[in-house]
Amino acid sequence: KRKNVFIEDSASQGISFEDFMRIIHRSRRQGRDSSLATLVDKVEGKVNSTKGQKIVYGFLIISFLVLVGTSTTIFHYFRCHKFPEAEGGAEAFLRKDYSVDCNGARY
Repeated sequence: KRKNVFIEDSASQGISFEDFMRIIHRSRRQGRDSSLATLVDKVEGKVNSTKGQKIVYGFLIISFLVLVGTSTTIFHYFRCHKFPEAEGGAEAFLRKDYSVDCNGARY
C-alpha cells in the first residue's frame, strides 16, 4: 500500500499528495490555471505514457517469442526429404510424416 507523502508549507502543516492533486484538479475545473497545474499535467502524462509503453513493449516481446517458435514449428512440417535412390526417379516425403508424398495432391 502506498504511504502518504506530505508536502509541507511554511507553517509546517502538511497535506497528502492525494489532497494536493485534488486541489490542483479543482482549481483547474474552476478556471484557475497555473504553471504548477501545467507541470502536474505534464508529470501525470509522462507517468501514464511510461506505463503504457512498458505494457506495449512487454506484449511485443512475448508475441515475438511466441511467433518465432510457432512459425519455425509450422514450417518444419512442410519440409520434404528427397530420396534420389528411389525407383522411377527422386521421390520426396514430408520429414514429419513419411506417409505424405510431397508430389501428391495431399501435400
